Parts: sequence; C-alpha cells; structure tokens
Amino acid sequence: PNPFLKGDAKLSYVGATSFGQKRQLSVPMVVNEYKDGAFQTLFVGSVD
Repeated sequence: PNPFLKGDAKLSYVGATSFGQKRQLSVPMVVNEYKDGAFQTLFVGSVD
C-alpha cells in the first residue's frame, strides 16, 4: 500500500495541456481552512 495515496488511487503523469507532453506526476491539490483552532478540508482537486 502507498501511504501517500488514498484507496485504490494510481499515480499518473500530467502536463499535456501546459507542456504538450505528460512529464509531471499528478498529486492531489488539497485546500484547507484554519478556523477555530482546527484545519478543515475545503476541497481536493487535481490538474490535467
């Protein structure tokens, strides 16, 4: 099991939109908010 991925998620390459070829690993983009002394996840996104 990979400790950096949740569930059965797979690593993949991205970047075709920006670079014309896939040459970067896709990682989740997590946006958190710190409120009342605790972190709350607002959303988890990804790029192509």
